[in-house]
Amino acid sequence: MFKRPALYRPQRIEMTENQVLALKGHRLEIACLAGQVWITDGVRGDRVVQCGQQTTLCSKSKICVQAFTNSVVRIGPPAPAAYAA
Repeated sequence: MFKRPALYRPQRIEMTENQVLALKGHRLEIACLAGQVWITDGVRGDRVVQCGQQTTLCSKSKICVQAFTNSVVRIGPPAPAAYAA
């Protein structure tokens, strides 16, 4: 059920409906390539990210990503331009 991928470079992850990824909090960019996912870090609130959308998180808390439907996400460090924001 829980999966903790190493995220030193962007990874494409296929998720089944209701699958949960528990990620160690740090700077992450999460892009939804297919489906729809719910993302929370327990601090800054919840986000729903749909196909074609992405979000960048900077959190020291655990980050959870749950697929509402069969989904594909790309998770990795944000692009350098995202650090400037």
